[in-house]
Order: sequence, then C-alpha cells, then structure tokens
Amino acid sequence: MEAILFITVAFILGYIFLKLGLPPLLGYLAGGFILAAFHYGSTPALDQLSHIGVILLLFTLGLKIRLKNFLQPEVAVSGLLQIVVSVIMLSGLFFVIGISSALHASQITLLAILFGVASTVIAAKGLESKGELESYHGRLAIGILVMEDIILIGIMAFTGLKAPSPWAFSLLLLPLLKPALVWLLRSVKDEEVLMLYGIFMALAGAFLFEWLHLSAELGAFCFGVLHAGEEKSNEMTEKLWGLREAFLVGFFLKIGLTGTPVWQDLVYASALVLFLPVRVVIFFTILTRFRLRARTAFLTSTSLASFSEFALITGTVAISAGLLPGSLLLTLATTVALSFLVGAPVNKRANAIFHRLQAFLERFERKKARSDAEPNSIGIANFIVVGMGRTGTAAYDYLSKSGKKVVGFDTDPGVLEKHRNQKRRILYGDASSKTLWKNLNIDELQGVVVAIREASAKLNIIETLRKRGFVGAVSAVTESDEQAALLKAAGVNTLFNPLVQAGTELAERVVMSRLPVSGE
Repeated sequence: MEAILFITVAFILGYIFLKLGLPPLLGYLAGGFILAAFHYGSTPALDQLSHIGVILLLFTLGLKIRLKNFLQPEVAVSGLLQIVVSVIMLSGLFFVIGISSALHASQITLLAILFGVASTVIAAKGLESKGELESYHGRLAIGILVMEDIILIGIMAFTGLKAPSPWAFSLLLLPLLKPALVWLLRSVKDEEVLMLYGIFMALAGAFLFEWLHLSAELGAFCFGVLHAGEEKSNEMTEKLWGLREAFLVGFFLKIGLTGTPVWQDLVYASALVLFLPVRVVIFFTILTRFRLRARTAFLTSTSLASFSEFALITGTVAISAGLLPGSLLLTLATTVALSFLVGAPVNKRANAIFHRLQAFLERFERKKARSDAEPNSIGIANFIVVGMGRTGTAAYDYLSKSGKKVVGFDTDPGVLEKHRNQKRRILYGDASSKTLWKNLNIDELQGVVVAIREASAKLNIIETLRKRGFVGAVSAVTESDEQAALLKAAGVNTLFNPLVQAGTELAERVVMSRLPVSGE
C-alpha cells in the first residue's frame, strides 16, 4: 500500500508543479515532505530504486563526456574560477547566517562547493524549451555544468568508508576495454536490447568499483565514459532517459521523507538563494573577459542561476559517509527546491530580460574580436537558409542548383564544419538573437528559408525582418495549425508541414503508380 501511496502523491504533486511551469522534481520533494509530516519514512525498496536512479544518472553523464569541450578556456577556466570565488563568498555567507557555527573548515569548504554548482535539470530543460540547447551559449552552459558535475563526482569518489582494495590499481587498464565495448555496442541492433545493455553496463561499473571499495557512482560514470563519442551512445542515452528519471523520482521522494523543513531550514534557504544573482554576476564578468558578447555571457549565466540537484545527491552521499552532519540534508533539499522556484522562471524569460538590459550589459563587452561574433553581412548571397539540418540542407542544395546565391546559418560547430567540408557556404548565426537580425545587411536579400523547429526563434526572424521593411519571400516549416497561424500573422509567405505534406505526396504517388491488375 505504501508504494501505491508514494506513487500517487509523487504523480499529483509532480503534475501540479509541471502545470505551474516548474520542474516536476520539486513536486516529488514536496510530496516527500508532506508524507514525512504524516510520519511516513523511506523503505528498502525505495532506497534501492533511488540508488539505481543515481547510478543511471552518472552513467548517462559519462556518455556525454567530450574531452575537447573541456579544453576550451571559457568552459574550464570560467567554471573553476566561478567555484573558487563562490566558495570564498559562500563561506562568508555561512558565517553571517550561522550555518558554519557547528562545522569544521573542511566541512564549510565542502558545503560551499556543493552550493557553488548549478542545476543541470533547470539549465537543460530551460534551454531545450527555448530551442537553444545547440546554440553557442547553450553548449557553453552545458559544458560548464558537465565540468562542475565531474568535480562533484570526484567528491563522491572519496566518500567511501573503506580503504581502496590493492586491486583498485587494475582499473587503470579499463581504457583497454574500450575497443571491445565499442564493438559490442555497435553490434546491438534492437532498441530494447540496447536499453538493457546500458542498464547492465551502468550496474556492472557500479558493482566493480564497489567491490574494489571505491564509489559505485564513480564506477557507473567511468563505464559511461568508455562508451562516449559513439553515435549509438546518444541513442542509448535516449533509451535510458525515461527509466533514469523514473528511478530518480524515488531519490527525491526519499530526500523529502527524511523530514519536513523547519523555519531554520527556510531561513537558511532564503539567504542562500539571495546569493544566486551574485553568481550570475560572477559568471557574466568572467565570460565577458573571454571576449564573449554580452548576450552570450548573460544567457549562459542566467541558465546557471540555480543550485544543483546533483549537489543534493552528492551531499546525501557525503552525509551518509559522515563528512557532513545529517542535519544539513533538509537544508540542502529546501535550498535546492527554492532555487528552482527562482531559477526556472528566470531561465525561461532570459531573452526578454536581456533585451531590457541590453544597452547597459553591452557596456561590459570587450572591444576586441569576439569568439562568438555574429555576421553583419551575407556577402553576395541573396538567399538565407536558417537551420542546416536535413530540411535546410535540401533547401540549400535546391537553391544552389537553381543558380541562386545562398548562405546557410547554424549554431552547431559540428554542422558548420561538416557543411564547410562539403563546400557549402555556412555562417554562425543564432536564430533567436534579435541583434543578428537587426544588424544584418539585407539590402540584397531576396528570400529566407526558416528550417528550424523552435516557434519563438522562427517568430523572431520573421517579425524582426518585416519590421525592418523586408518584403522578400519567407518560407518556414511548421508542426501545428496553431504555430502556422502565428507565423502567417508574423508575415510568412509559404508554410510547409513535413508530416502532412509527406502524407499527401505518398497518397499521390500511390494513385499515380497504380499496380497493373491481373489480366490487364
């Protein structure tokens, strides 16, 4: 009966928070707090499910590791420097609000590191909902987040209560397994078997490291890294995502079931959340020193304006290992939850906030050449294709073969490199950037093909160009009647719904190529 009650409460609270535009995990935490108020506690089954959820989280994080992403100074230096500055400032804040009175210096430092890390959930969900996950600032934010998470993984690796086994040194040979594991991964053709392969590898890594008296979480992460960089790894991540999220519901319920926050927890959490604007300023200052535009620096910084759910996971492990007092668990959970209430709306409205503050923020830009500079000219081109995926590439090739002078815009470095290697003319251009479309020279522009999915970015392009007096043709892809109506009102000339028109064309071809009837 407890299992049914727990699932029911988690669903109801998660659904309510989702409808409010907030992360559902806030609902799971709140559900745990409510259940704890009625004297319910965690169960062995819930403990096991939450542990597996953390294992799968670490494994999928390892699958995303790309060494070259961390060699970029704006990722490595800004992430590390922000944590160092935050640790110093948070240590002072702990003293002011009284948290540090019962802690040793090492515990204060550890707690400050936990609060110095931003939320991957808030950042990734917010960027994805705005269609900015593959933008320059989106990839920069995710790179910083992964690097910060690796720091937390390092902390988790040293929280074991036992001395490592002498055989632990044999783990240095793990990279030798990569060719065999990659071959095995590529040989898996069935989707269900691929998901089971991922679960097996995550649990195998966790078991191996735990057997050698090391962190199970570190083991799952390392086995994920062994599979990183493979095309199949992305597919495996997608297959594991839903399962991982379901198990992590158990983790957040478990945290909530440790007790109901008291006034002291709420006071500490409120004071710590006031530090978030300071962290945005720290990130913004550091990133602009790397010659990034004010827009890139601001959007990256605001996407990191919340405390990390992974810090809560790491803090739980540290508390279980005796590195932090158990009384801090509810403070951690309350602070993370409250930061989500603040961070999610800020992330969602970041573009609008930037446009209001643009004149002020651009004063802090460095005048030298910027690494994320956007074009202000399309050269001799008369047509622009925005979004160089399969649809955009087909549109580009058609225009090019028709003798038109065309240029493509995209934000993904991999896409830019691929098309340039194939001799297509393609420039870095963020569809959601108002500055790009306001400053771009459109004197010779005759037509624009908008081949991206995000509705707000499409509207940004069309509305900005029409306001500037552009009277040329604009074509765009659409996925719904509601979106089509908005685009028409903005001034689009031609709309294409891939699914609807593909179905129409298939039916036409069936009619046109009628099979001969026997006897004809």
